[in-house]
Amino acid sequence: MADVWRNNVEVIKEKLRAQAHATQKEGMAQIEWVFQQFDRDHNGLLSRREFEELLAYCGLYLRTQEISALFRHFNTNGDGTLSYQEFLEGLRAPLSGKRLDLVRSAFQHLDVDGQGHISSNYLMSRFNAAKHPRVVTRVKREDDVRREFSNCLSRFPELLAESDFIELYTDISASVPSHQEKYFEELLLGVWDLKDTVRFSDQTVSDIELLLAEKIRQRTHGAEDEAKSLLKSFKFFDLNNRGSIGFKPFCQALAKFGMAHHEAELRVLFDQFDFDHSGLVVYEDFVNAFRAPVSYRLDRSGMRHTISTSRFTSSVTNHIFAPLTASVSTRTPPRSVFEKIKLHVLKRTSHGVRHLSHLIAQADRDQHGFLTRREFSWCLKQAGVDLAPAELDLLVKYYDIKGQDRIDYGQFVLDVRGDLNQARFDLIQRAWSQIDREGTGHASADDLLNAYDATKHPKVLAGDWRPEQACDDLLSQWSPSREDGHITYEDFENFYRDVGASIARDDEFEVLVRNCWHC
Repeated sequence: MADVWRNNVEVIKEKLRAQAHATQKEGMAQIEWVFQQFDRDHNGLLSRREFEELLAYCGLYLRTQEISALFRHFNTNGDGTLSYQEFLEGLRAPLSGKRLDLVRSAFQHLDVDGQGHISSNYLMSRFNAAKHPRVVTRVKREDDVRREFSNCLSRFPELLAESDFIELYTDISASVPSHQEKYFEELLLGVWDLKDTVRFSDQTVSDIELLLAEKIRQRTHGAEDEAKSLLKSFKFFDLNNRGSIGFKPFCQALAKFGMAHHEAELRVLFDQFDFDHSGLVVYEDFVNAFRAPVSYRLDRSGMRHTISTSRFTSSVTNHIFAPLTASVSTRTPPRSVFEKIKLHVLKRTSHGVRHLSHLIAQADRDQHGFLTRREFSWCLKQAGVDLAPAELDLLVKYYDIKGQDRIDYGQFVLDVRGDLNQARFDLIQRAWSQIDREGTGHASADDLLNAYDATKHPKVLAGDWRPEQACDDLLSQWSPSREDGHITYEDFENFYRDVGASIARDDEFEVLVRNCWHC
């Protein structure tokens, strides 16, 4: 169970951000002040008891297991104390693409003379507390909001460069959870009177497009086509039946799919299809922007292979939703269901992800890359995951790329495994070089065992296994893709992709691989 909690530190931190936002804390300044009051020795460290008392005082409540996971994560030297500066830095996640665009737009809007820096006094003079979301909703008074912003600002130099301004809002953003993007937008747009001055990056525009695609997909039921759902919504607001609509009905049509975005963001989508700048969009052009995604299948070793790529041809050249042509994974998946699956498969065994991928590959007897809903559900249950019907519906809807009640399981397994960063990739390559010393690209079971130090396996070190058991466990993990029974580098990489899915921290992954392969 400890492993499960350890792997959810990011989820726990997001929970703390949500609670900080709910208790009306702006940025980390308030929380840091409280931390300092609880640091009785003034050494920057807190004991576990002090840490628990502090969280309760701040109105931040976690389960015992969650507190243990956080304390383990931030107690890097193992002395039973926690550095609250490291903890606060851990909460200060980098600004998302959209938030970063808003902050940069605000700085450029305020830097009227283009000198590249703004004084804190000037910022305070321009800060319009009356338009702060908490003032607008009468949760706080203007004076309170101004004082809180002044406290945040006091941690920075008198002259703020763009990087300082970004750091300021990274601090403020730390108490605004990811699902409160709209609040952050209203905050920036309101207090700095940005209005139409916001400029979004290509990545942010792409994110908006992909979110719209997912919203439409979620609200399209049964065998109905997503493009037809969108077209039907546009026609409903096309009162004159002329095939084009203005910006307001455009926003209303998208609102039916849950796109409650700020007008500045929706304006980006609208303007890309207002080709003649007439203030009207031919909505069939917009609908025709949809594409069909790529299909994949997994072979017995878990490798992905492209089956086919179908494209929707259109007379309009555009890039809206174009990332959908590359992969289902670029859309936003049902996160809660996804996390539940990972928790359950990893709780059963440390090789839970690998076990699940093998079950799925074996269930596809024809190797066509898809599983039926019933086959997919059976594989999940065999791996220890019992989803509610509504949860299974969400997954099927997300991975059923052809609308035939079939799951593209290749992409599903890739999503469960997660991305492999460069540091882990390099480490895996070095480990493989210890096995395949002649550079043949494949290795036998003897090659594996000759290079493998079973005495460094975590369960052997803990006294739970003998080295022989660790060796047996290693050999049991392979379904060699070669007829001679040898494994390839691809097999080896996929094995550590599966293993890495249960190890959140890169340093822990590095220790595991280095110890076992002496690389």
